[in-house]
Amino acid sequence: MSFGTAIADAPVFTGDLGYRFADLDGDGALDLLGVGRGLAVAHGDGQGGFSPVQQRALGDLLPGAERIWSAAVEDLDHDGDAEVLVVAQRADGWRSDLRLLEPGRAARPDDPPLLELPRVFTQIALADFDGDRVLDLLAWAGLPDPQYAVLRGDGRGGFAEPSWAPIALESTAPSVRAIDLDGDGRLDLLANQSDGLVLHSGLGDGRFADPRPWHPLSGGGFVGAGDLDRDGRPELAMLVAGGLVAVGGSPGGTRPDVLFAKASAGAVVDLDGDGQLEILAGTGDALHIGRRELDGRTPFVRHDLELKGLSGIVTADFDGDGLLDLGLRSGAGVAIVRQRP
Repeated sequence: MSFGTAIADAPVFTGDLGYRFADLDGDGALDLLGVGRGLAVAHGDGQGGFSPVQQRALGDLLPGAERIWSAAVEDLDHDGDAEVLVVAQRADGWRSDLRLLEPGRAARPDDPPLLELPRVFTQIALADFDGDRVLDLLAWAGLPDPQYAVLRGDGRGGFAEPSWAPIALESTAPSVRAIDLDGDGRLDLLANQSDGLVLHSGLGDGRFADPRPWHPLSGGGFVGAGDLDRDGRPELAMLVAGGLVAVGGSPGGTRPDVLFAKASAGAVVDLDGDGQLEILAGTGDALHIGRRELDGRTPFVRHDLELKGLSGIVTADFDGDGLLDLGLRSGAGVAIVRQRP
């Protein structure tokens, strides 16, 4: 694998908005979308470049909305361009609604929301939770009355009415990931609680079992998951105070395996398409790429970068050559690093 140089003095996007990449206009190229108290869009050219960022106030697109707390972006109706579903806080109260955000068109003030949500900090995620190969929408809310709902998708961009159910979550904005950690092909929910990681096993029909301890590690940030040590069981990669670590399901608490000490960013992905996962660790002005060997060692190759303070890594094919490229987040913004053939 070989990577070009990140252009730190010409980032694609700057600001404090949460960002993601998706094809927003149906031209086959990934675009950049930033959401938060405002909206930012930079259109991709399919060769790794982006147009100048266009920013708009959130209230211009969603009248009556103050801030977006969560977003899910996917081509739900299979027409080539992605839909943007957002949890938008109302400007006139401590409530949020599920709204459809169209970056190029302002909603009318009297447009009703898709759904009134139970908490201002409700979070959402898209995945197939009932095994019908159609994307569903998971929504969950924390204290004081933790609950979740799976809105089953119809494959045409619509969703069924939710049926809310209680779930054991302990904060107002709980950290939850949908992931299959028990290897049964069903998506589970993994929650980061004060006493460790807790697993709600998926039942395959949009419901989840009662929680059970998965690992006592707490306080870390999710990075990715996969069979990092090639033992046939998935491990979870997390960023903690000591760096990038891997943990396996062990209620009693096996010691986390340190993948890269003092890492400030991380990712787990098959970069070269050979079926084996690479481990990416960011430290300041460098990106380190490694792979777990059969003898347990994880040698890394250092790639020096021009940008400083690497804080986030995303992977996608930005230039359409079939190879995964990198989107690197730092204080300067998001810089694109292309993988060379």
